[in-house]
Amino acid sequence: MQVTYGEAAKALTLNGFSRIGYSFSGWNTQADGEGAVFVDGALVSDLTESIILYAQWTANTYTVTFDGNGSTSGTMDPVSVTYGAGAVTLTSNSFSKTGYTFSGWNTQADGEGTAYSDGDSVSDLTSAITLYAQWTIITYTISYDGNGADGGSTDAQNVEYGGTLAVSLNGFTRTGYSFAGWNTQADGEGTSYAAGDEIADMTSILTLYAQWTADTYAVTFDGNGSTSGSIPSVSVTYGAGEVTLPANGFTKTGYTFTGWNTQANGGGVSYADGSSVSDLLSDLTLYAQWTADTYTVSFDGNGSTSGTTASMQVTYGEAAKALTANGFTRDDYSFAGWNTAADGSGTSYADGAEISDLTADLVLYAQWEKDDGAGAGIALLALATAILIVLFVAGAVAAVHYNVIRP
Repeated sequence: MQVTYGEAAKALTLNGFSRIGYSFSGWNTQADGEGAVFVDGALVSDLTESIILYAQWTANTYTVTFDGNGSTSGTMDPVSVTYGAGAVTLTSNSFSKTGYTFSGWNTQADGEGTAYSDGDSVSDLTSAITLYAQWTIITYTISYDGNGADGGSTDAQNVEYGGTLAVSLNGFTRTGYSFAGWNTQADGEGTSYAAGDEIADMTSILTLYAQWTADTYAVTFDGNGSTSGSIPSVSVTYGAGEVTLPANGFTKTGYTFTGWNTQANGGGVSYADGSSVSDLLSDLTLYAQWTADTYTVSFDGNGSTSGTTASMQVTYGEAAKALTANGFTRDDYSFAGWNTAADGSGTSYADGAEISDLTADLVLYAQWEKDDGAGAGIALLALATAILIVLFVAGAVAAVHYNVIRP
């Protein structure tokens, strides 16, 4: 502009300059602001020489404010950034939001603006800005621990904060045990869950431990043809140690108990009387095993004068056997069968009779009948008669005395 000395003062032309990041603060006759100062639009007059006025600039200072953008706790003070004064490090985030992880800042709440990482530096702002905390929803994992399982698996499950999931069905197996649910502690002292229970609003990862109950099985005893006796069943709990089987209480006439077997015909697993069992995987029936008793029948001549009769064996339950034919003899006697008593007062058996199902050894005594002496007596009587006839014919008187002795 032109200023003529002596004329009325003129207003300085208003500033038309602009400078990014700075505000116009007036004019100065020196660039460094060390000369005469003029405000924008000031009146000047009576200049004695031409002058150059230098625009003076003041760096702008802008505020960075922090918005928790849905945070549930925490506060942050704003930061001032002066243009041209160098970078300023952003204050580290102190907001938190339950169920979410802080993932940085953005100039828009929806994350569609300019992104900044936590602790980034900013400089040369041209306006105040608000930085909005950005949040990533946390995904929590429920993992399943077999807690002693020896087979199977159960897949982990993922759920976002605020979501709900159903506890998984068990896929583990453990020999000798039944699954009894889940618990947040291996020892079962935590929170229990059944399959299908719902879990909501998780705030941390979770491990659920399978809970197990030891199986208890019954050992029952079958007499397998016994004729008397009984044995109460026994309970055996898996993992609880050995259980001694009770002594056999069955009996079977004509048989001796020889132990137990898992099959009636003895084709299974054998157990001795009084054995121990443990860690069963199912109920168990033990069948008594029996061996037929074999008894000896011996023969006593009971006064015989010669001969022998071989003893014989009779096994209980087998077909009847004929008694060994008598081989004894006795002078002047005839064999008249057998008897369980020497005097014939017991049970009688004919020679060659069949016998079976003995329950003890047996001695049979030969029975004898005296041979009959009638023929000799008749001869003696005939002789006596002849003598008497002779005596009477002679006419003599005589007394005849005789004894007839039967042999």
